[in-house]
Amino acid sequence: MSSSTLFGQSNANKTAKIIGFIFLAILAVVPYIYSILYAPVSLDGSYYLSMVERIRDGLIPYRDFTLEYTPVFFYITAFLKNLFSIGINYTFDLSFHFCLQLFVAFLLYKISDLIIQRKDYSYYVAIFYLLISYWITQYEFILEIPSMMWGFWAIYLAIKHKEKTTVFILVGTIASISFLTKQYGFGFLFLLIYLILFNSNRWKQLMFFLIGYSIPILLFLIFIPEISTILFGNGYGIQAVEKSVPDFFIDVLRRMGEACFYFVYRVPVLLVALGLFQFIPRNQRKYAGLLLFGIAGFMLQFVFALFNHYALYIIPFVSLYTFMILNNIDKNKIIFRAYLVILLVVFSFANFKNYSRALSFNRELRSKQFHLAEKIKQKIEPGKTLYIADVRLVDLYYLMNVKPTNMRYTFGLTMTEELHFKQLHDANYILTCEIPDGVSFTYLNTDRVNKYLAKIPLRTVIEKQVFFDKNLNKTIEMKILLLRNK
Repeated sequence: MSSSTLFGQSNANKTAKIIGFIFLAILAVVPYIYSILYAPVSLDGSYYLSMVERIRDGLIPYRDFTLEYTPVFFYITAFLKNLFSIGINYTFDLSFHFCLQLFVAFLLYKISDLIIQRKDYSYYVAIFYLLISYWITQYEFILEIPSMMWGFWAIYLAIKHKEKTTVFILVGTIASISFLTKQYGFGFLFLLIYLILFNSNRWKQLMFFLIGYSIPILLFLIFIPEISTILFGNGYGIQAVEKSVPDFFIDVLRRMGEACFYFVYRVPVLLVALGLFQFIPRNQRKYAGLLLFGIAGFMLQFVFALFNHYALYIIPFVSLYTFMILNNIDKNKIIFRAYLVILLVVFSFANFKNYSRALSFNRELRSKQFHLAEKIKQKIEPGKTLYIADVRLVDLYYLMNVKPTNMRYTFGLTMTEELHFKQLHDANYILTCEIPDGVSFTYLNTDRVNKYLAKIPLRTVIEKQVFFDKNLNKTIEMKILLLRNK
């Protein structure tokens, strides 16, 4: 494609389209910058970054402390923070994370350029991805983004070098790192096998790919054999697995239905796009199949839980498929214009939601989190362990950087009552909340737990906070308590 058709079919509209693209890029990026500067430390981000700090201490995951995820990104982040001598700095953490997200957008642009072959649409694919990602998942430090980066890098190389063979060792290695960043990245293995099966030299390429995929996993098994217990998501969906077989499958169907409604409701253009598959020419249908396979496959995450950030794996495939459809319906003016209107509505609404969220950040909240963490840390003796017993305070783990009870960071829906109680019992210090009506926890609030906490006499009120509790539907005063257990 010549430079004269970079953003369209003539030089006359080239400048206007470049200005339009820059404007859209700024619109998409500004909310992320707001998050980098002002977003409070998130629960998940605090958990992941606490793991990074333990690695920086020289500890080995699975051996010296509990880690429920595959370890690559933790090691990469630890290396980077050591390289630049960065301490507990959430602004740096989010900036690094955002750079990876921009690289994902760049990879989507490159993949789109290969399969759609229109540079203007390729730019819009990247913009659409950034807009919808921020809309659906508030920006924070999470594992999906780096996992996707490796996965789409592998897809890009597999499409670009489909006639080569030895390159698929590299493709397999990169795809394996996606899995070793987060277990759900395992899905890219099947997507890449799907692509390889369309190639003329498929069997040799598949062999090289599987060799490359095995190498990083084998290296981790050799050097950290304890990783074997976590490679395939030990603990994921524990509540569903404990059910009877009929109830389990009923629950799976219910969650899949909820997930489909959840996602289509937020990105309605996908529902319309699925009905327009017939417009895609046969020579592009293998790529359309890849994108639909990716959407459907990563929907399976919602079997385990309906967390917003699970949708991040799906959004890139939706973005690519959306503009593949748009590129193939331009001959039917009525359908093209109707589809374009829907797409513009989604763009506009995503921008509205993104800026509403970004501008609503309390600019003082992050500094208040750091201040609270420092107040608590001053009351904890060096070398003693801490267990944060209320999920509303888990963000303080990273900010205080105090070692957890039994070297195990525990919170979330998959934690059992037994484990929760053990952590309480073994902790030197317990951090929890107290509110007037006695509802101190958002989960695992059993009589045994309440009675145990009530018997601990050494307690300090760190501070009082007033907030609106959605579950109770009223404004309440919450006391943050530090209990000296033993």
